[in-house]
Amino acid sequence: MEDILVSKDDENLINLFRLKNRVYNETFKSYIFIFNQIKNINFSSKIKYEDIDFTTIILDKNINNPSFQDNISMSFDTLDFLNVELNEKTQKLTEIIAICKDYSKLKKEDKEVVKDSYFFARYIQILCTTNYYKYYLDNYFHIYASIEDELQSSFWLSFKIYIRNILKYRTK
Repeated sequence: MEDILVSKDDENLINLFRLKNRVYNETFKSYIFIFNQIKNINFSSKIKYEDIDFTTIILDKNINNPSFQDNISMSFDTLDFLNVELNEKTQKLTEIIAICKDYSKLKKEDKEVVKDSYFFARYIQILCTTNYYKYYLDNYFHIYASIEDELQSSFWLSFKIYIRNILKYRTK
């Protein structure tokens, strides 16, 4: 593949896809394994891991456009930052679930770690599974806002968990 690269612009896109592959298939996948062990989460979780092949890259006809290159560069930098942050949060999350796997029983600061790690992981998922890199600078706030909406506690989901826990304790 390297032999057919024509320019530095092509190489930037290739490097982004290499990073997407590493971050998604290593960091994100590890996080999902840990996250799925947590029970009674009271926010709308839309996160899951699917096998994705990042080896096929179609070079865009606008590859030499400076704006397109800025989007690629910002996507790369953001993804690299998110990778570091999610790795740190995943380590903390591993320590938390070693003690308690029930979100409703976690301390407030531990719930914040769960939410923060979810935010980073979901952002990674969106950047890696979509073509947002093509227009990232115009839409990065939209990604942020949509993830924040997911993290809002759902009253009905919280109520359902509460009732389930009451019934569980009454039957013991």
